[in-house]
Amino acid sequence: MKLSASHLVRRFAAHGVGRVAVPVGNAAAGGGRLLRLKLLAGLIALPSLLLPAYGQTPISIINSDHNLSVSSPGTMHASSETEICIFCHTPHSATGDGPLWNHQMSSAAYQPYTSGTLKATVGQPNGSSRLCLSCHDGTVALGMVNSRRNNIAMNTTTMTGVNDLGTDLTADHPISFVYNTALATADGNLKDPSTLPQTVPLDRSSQVQCTSCHDPHNNEYGDFLVMDNTGSALCLDDVGPRAVRAGAAGDDDQSVGQ
Repeated sequence: MKLSASHLVRRFAAHGVGRVAVPVGNAAAGGGRLLRLKLLAGLIALPSLLLPAYGQTPISIINSDHNLSVSSPGTMHASSETEICIFCHTPHSATGDGPLWNHQMSSAAYQPYTSGTLKATVGQPNGSSRLCLSCHDGTVALGMVNSRRNNIAMNTTTMTGVNDLGTDLTADHPISFVYNTALATADGNLKDPSTLPQTVPLDRSSQVQCTSCHDPHNNEYGDFLVMDNTGSALCLDDVGPRAVRAGAAGDDDQSVGQ
């Protein structure tokens, strides 16, 4: 929705954002300057108006395990670092590996998923999956960020337990492969990608990535899933119900891209 300047001012005023009066010689020019100053004051105050309310919601990253700051509700967290976004993002000194990316990337070579019935071509992880693995393969310290001269002190060096996927991905869902009509046709059990809901996104190269099933900023459904997975709905309803039914009938591979 497009908001006019006057509409923004009214919204800010509703939240108690005050006017900034300045002496001007020309009334018309002064009115314009006053409006611009009101808008500026409102925009400066906007984050403080929105973030507290957002932080109180269960879907907020603040209340999830992806908050690695000292305020984290999870078991892995910083010793004293209060910034939350810094572990993945930075407004300055970004690495260029992702959107304002800050975390040190992994240089590991991975063993990708494979199967005798696999129709997709699965190679080394790329795209957003590499960003996820920079923490989740357990080879890079959680506190290694580009914007800090020294590593952020943590209560654990790397990911632990089920969060540490390691570099052997042969037992994990395949990622970084092209999911197109040709694959769906060759497989015979998968939905055509054109019918996938917006909640299950492919990347710009039409590849399945970690972010096709997980939203790192939203834990509304648990495990950072992009939708409610009750009854395996994410697999059955959105990707390929026939694939899972075929698996129940004896196929040894029930994965996307089998």
